[in-house]
Amino acid sequence: MRDFGEALGKANAALDRVQIRQKGDRLYLRATLPPKPGDGDKPKRCELSTGYGAHAEGLKFAKAKALEIEGQLIREKFDWTPWLKGKHKPAETVGEWVSKFENNYWESRERSLAKISTWKASYQEAFDRLDPSKPLTEELLKTEILKSQPGTRTRQKLCFAYGAIARFAGIENKFSELAAGCGAKIQRNLPSDLEIEAMRESISNPAWQWVFGMLAAYGLRPHEIFKLDCSEVNSEPGWLRVLPDTKTKERLILPLMPKWRSDWQLWDGILPNTQTEGRTNQSIGAKVTPGLRAQGIDLTAYHLRDAYAVRGSVLGIDPAIVARWMGHSLKIHFDKYHQHISKRDFEEAWKRATKN
Repeated sequence: MRDFGEALGKANAALDRVQIRQKGDRLYLRATLPPKPGDGDKPKRCELSTGYGAHAEGLKFAKAKALEIEGQLIREKFDWTPWLKGKHKPAETVGEWVSKFENNYWESRERSLAKISTWKASYQEAFDRLDPSKPLTEELLKTEILKSQPGTRTRQKLCFAYGAIARFAGIENKFSELAAGCGAKIQRNLPSDLEIEAMRESISNPAWQWVFGMLAAYGLRPHEIFKLDCSEVNSEPGWLRVLPDTKTKERLILPLMPKWRSDWQLWDGILPNTQTEGRTNQSIGAKVTPGLRAQGIDLTAYHLRDAYAVRGSVLGIDPAIVARWMGHSLKIHFDKYHQHISKRDFEEAWKRATKN
């Protein structure tokens, strides 16, 4: 060991800004280095493991490492990347980036059933298409996007999720351009108000009759029917409160056909016998349209929601207000619902606007 000590001394004499140190039977490098990523802005005295043993061969390689670092420090080009481990190691693979992205996502959100359902539908399903062991690159993400059909909902979801994680990872991309032409372009022939009234009267089951009435009067999403506070529905103007743990935060809604609220006595209803405990919003909402179909109603719950949105336009209510009542952005309100405005609706709006 004396000979090794002398060899170590000679190696360090040839070094300036880095020194080799022996700890037990291993060799380490000690130097004042730039801060690690996310670790302030001041240089610190640090110790790096060389991975070599305290013997002649190990010392030769440790000295080579020390000279390499000295050169980087002189050129102000020191790179922490090869030395980082654990939480300090930068993410590189798809799996590593997805883990970091998910942790960041939940830092500002409560892990409710609704939010978990949104995470899975908006992000996890798209990320599951990728090989977690491959490096996260623009090319990898773009290749997966192009496997989907242009103009489809799948293409739109992939562009949204991959664009989000690419921005998080600092990867430049133009995925939004690949989503051009995508969107909810479902054309629905919406029922008139008279047809809605007739459909409701045809329902014999009191619980499903109330569900149909609430969907029609307040434009609810299917799962929201099970998460309501109806305590103010019986009082003018008929405020309905959608509780938290739905797709959106708690919100208030007014009926766009006030007579339905009073004529149908919507404050006095019972829910169908549907299991909701521990289930996601998606699975709960999926029970509503089949339940209505069993009552002979040949339309979906979203026909009634779309009709509510169009009714707001016909009545001349500010779209920003109707969008808030429905729990979505003004952009979605225009992009998704205005396509359903029919000739009948245009004529009704014209009559209202020109009525003396």
